[in-house]
Amino acid sequence: MALCIKKTSRRALATTAGYAGLFLGLAALLWHGLYGPRGWFALRRMEQEVQEKQRQVQQLQQQNAQLGRQIQELKNDPAAIERLARQRMGLVRPGELVFKLPAGPSNPAPKAPAAPFPAH
Repeated sequence: MALCIKKTSRRALATTAGYAGLFLGLAALLWHGLYGPRGWFALRRMEQEVQEKQRQVQQLQQQNAQLGRQIQELKNDPAAIERLARQRMGLVRPGELVFKLPAGPSNPAPKAPAAPFPAH
């Protein structure tokens, strides 16, 4: 009878150890699937990076198109070249006068009207 009890407890111990090993293995797979280098969280982070890079590419393409239009304008329009030279280099035509005003506040506060003198 003692032999039968030992076999049962060994069998139970082996079954319990098997279930514990299976549980630990599944937990390790779950952890790796979520937090591993190619896990769910890493995938979400990479997707966000891809979206940010796509936004940057789109922004650079818009800037490139704008610069291309400016190049074509400067190649084909002498008035555009003159405008740019006047704005950036301060060039003037012979006989023109240049008036430089001091930089001030763009919207000065309006002055309040003076109080009238009291009548005596």
